[in-house]
Amino acid sequence: MYFDKTGAGFAGKINIDPKGLEETIGKFNNYCTTGRDLQFDRSKDSMAPIQTPPYYALETGLALVNTQGGPKHNKYGRIPDPDNKPIPRLYAAGELGSFFGFLYQGGSNYPEAWIFGHIAGKRAAAEKPLKT
Repeated sequence: MYFDKTGAGFAGKINIDPKGLEETIGKFNNYCTTGRDLQFDRSKDSMAPIQTPPYYALETGLALVNTQGGPKHNKYGRIPDPDNKPIPRLYAAGELGSFFGFLYQGGSNYPEAWIFGHIAGKRAAAEKPLKT
């Protein structure tokens, strides 16, 4: 895994053109601002601008390890109740459900586990302690 606190440093660590990375991030952030992804037609609610370092990258390879099932979760890793309201203090990541569980994902669930483990972990750690 590679990470860096600057875009140029990050690009150097993963051996890509810093100017191309800057242009790609700028284009994506513009899509987030306008709410329209002209390249992949993503919905507005599935996009968030790339603004704050550190930046992370992980080299991956082809794999065919996959399971599906479990509760759905939102973009923060929170599990909703039947009325689609987040259940307090309940988070999920990885093989337990999916934010796109209504589709079959070809490939591996590892990237989703890494991303939502990071997102859900940060949010869960920021929760105020329960009063006993």
